[in-house]
Amino acid sequence: MELGQKLKECRLALNKTQQQMATELHVTRQTVSHWENNDTYPSLDMLVTLSDYLGFSLDTTLTVSYTHLTLPTN
Repeated sequence: MELGQKLKECRLALNKTQQQMATELHVTRQTVSHWENNDTYPSLDMLVTLSDYLGFSLDTTLTVSYTHLTLPTN
């Protein structure tokens, strides 16, 4: 599961809108949307905050999410 999908599932499980989550985390609704669509990724500090806020394991999520990323080759 990609990070964005995990964020969205956890947010919906808490019955939060993107706007509610954004307000509580002091970011814009568009930022939450970008995260959920995997257009951008949260900073490491925000990932810790998100894991606490949404109640998911950061270690497990990062291991699964980032195994799908590919490194550029020279």
